[in-house]
Amino acid sequence: MDKYIAFVAAIVVYLFSPILTWRAQEAILGAIARSRGALKQVPPPDPPGHLTNPFIKNYVAFAIDAAQVVPAIILTGVAVILAVPNDWSPSAAALLLVLVLLVIIAVDAYILSVDPQQYSEKKWAGYSLVSLVGIVINLVGVTLVAIFD
Repeated sequence: MDKYIAFVAAIVVYLFSPILTWRAQEAILGAIARSRGALKQVPPPDPPGHLTNPFIKNYVAFAIDAAQVVPAIILTGVAVILAVPNDWSPSAAALLLVLVLLVIIAVDAYILSVDPQQYSEKKWAGYSLVSLVGIVINLVGVTLVAIFD
């Protein structure tokens, strides 16, 4: 059972990501609304396009995924390392660790190279690409551990 814990923990993190993103978006929009109220201009000027609520929500969603992708994949990597059978050689385990690190670097580089607005448009049922891929990878990990254990 202990071999499944890190995979399940990563899945739970990904499942709650839309709620965490929404809470962060609302907190930031609330702070911006409060700061707008402090302005003494009558009438208040229209904000530029990049400071409208939809754009800000997309920036927040992007920033959360960009910030969580490395720790979440590391959690999956830890799960993989813990699930490695004892009869594997240290070289094979090290190779697996290097592969996990390369995946972390590649996914993080991809996220940081995408425009936040375009990235945020690619959601399914509130889940981002990072969340969906994370859930699938961890489900595959649980399945493989169940098969080979």
